[in-house]
Amino acid sequence: MIRRSGVSRVEVVEALVSSTCGNCGTNNLVFDLLIRTYVQARKLREGTEAFRILRSKAYFVSINACNSLLGGLVKIGWVEMAWEVHREVVKSGIELNVYTLNIMVNALCKDGKFGDVKSFLSEMEGNGVYADMVTYNTLIGAYCREGLLEEAFQIMNSMAEKGLKPSPSTYNARAEGI
Repeated sequence: MIRRSGVSRVEVVEALVSSTCGNCGTNNLVFDLLIRTYVQARKLREGTEAFRILRSKAYFVSINACNSLLGGLVKIGWVEMAWEVHREVVKSGIELNVYTLNIMVNALCKDGKFGDVKSFLSEMEGNGVYADMVTYNTLIGAYCREGLLEEAFQIMNSMAEKGLKPSPSTYNARAEGI
């Protein structure tokens, strides 16, 4: 059980902090496990709160745990909360990766914010994180589902400029929208 009835998230985090701190230092893997466990148990509000508590106490949370939380939030449609967490991740200096990029591109697509995709991708490139095949397939699929076939074809054609070759998944994403 993740949490006994009547025990707050703050108490859970405090208990972990006190049990992992000592002469040997803090084991950040415990905190990652806590957040990932909340996500697996579909307790995303609790996972978000635990993340915020840990960050407020200046504990490190890995990008893998952050991505797990972001992915879970986007998956259930809590896109605005995902963006709030994303802003906190960026602000805290946690190094983003291509998985973060793909999760947040998916969030933009779910919200129909196609106009924001280009600036987000540019921002991520500025941070050294570049779109990959998954990014392009996500965009192509989303554009096709929205009936924006011309945009989907433009993205597919732009893949060659980035040194990417369309895969069967790319053609499947395009075919689903036609």
